[in-house]
Amino acid sequence: MSTESIRLFRLGLVLALLLATWLALTPSAPSMPGQSDKLGHLLAFLALAFLADFSFPQRGFDAGKFLPLLGYGLVLELLQSTLPHRYASMADLLADAAGLALYALLLPLLRRQPLLRGRWEKDTIADSGR
Repeated sequence: MSTESIRLFRLGLVLALLLATWLALTPSAPSMPGQSDKLGHLLAFLALAFLADFSFPQRGFDAGKFLPLLGYGLVLELLQSTLPHRYASMADLLADAAGLALYALLLPLLRRQPLLRGRWEKDTIADSGR
């Protein structure tokens, strides 16, 4: 992966974290009816896992990426528990974890995609350390 690609993924990760934080904490954020809220959590953390993995290609998607993202989800739930217009939910945190786990399960399929294959090529990762 080129240094420019990594920078773009990192920018995407920062923007996604900012958007997720705003959606989690603002009283006027759009809400999803019923259990589709859990699907929203799953998809959001699936996307965050993808962005984090591609933002730091020097290492695989391991505990060093999984745990900080799960910790981020926990912090959001703790913050929501302090807000009058929000509430914390263990089910939301479980949906966050499911999104991260789904990304890990999808990795073998993602590695075969021609558009994404460069993420795992050793010589392009070595070039990204400049």
